[in-house]
Amino acid sequence: MNFIESISNYVLENISTKDLPKIGVIALIENYESESICILAGMNENDNSFEINQYFENSINELKIKLPTKIEAAKILTKYYLKQIVENPDSAYELMIILDNDIYKQIDWKENNKKYVGEELNIEKLFTWYREIQDWNDNSMILYYTELSRKEQRKKFEDHLVEEAEIALKNNYS
Repeated sequence: MNFIESISNYVLENISTKDLPKIGVIALIENYESESICILAGMNENDNSFEINQYFENSINELKIKLPTKIEAAKILTKYYLKQIVENPDSAYELMIILDNDIYKQIDWKENNKKYVGEELNIEKLFTWYREIQDWNDNSMILYYTELSRKEQRKKFEDHLVEEAEIALKNNYS
């Protein structure tokens, strides 16, 4: 993950204050420069959490970066994980688990009143195939490719998951 994606992961509370020094290191690697970033990058998880947080906030201010909202962070990380799914099709299901648990479920979407799971991030079609794989894993009833062998079914579901990730990236995250 790059610096902005890592910050987004922090905003969604998937990482804690003790992980902020690692974000400082990423910032330095990406040529973000500030006095506080250098100090933050030199800290470690055993340092005082208050001080780590203070240097992180100072870094953000010195770099004149505005932290993303939770929804903005979710969109940033959705794009990251969609790319990961496309680039790593053999890990598509495992990456979709992360996308579901660490991004989608980190926000209370009830206010948006959408019809389909994932619609808020334009990934509802990925959830169709993700749920099919979950049902396949649980030996529950599946709705697609019932005429195929179990191995062929799983392959088809994963192929569709990758295809939908490509489409979502192209249509919504380019």
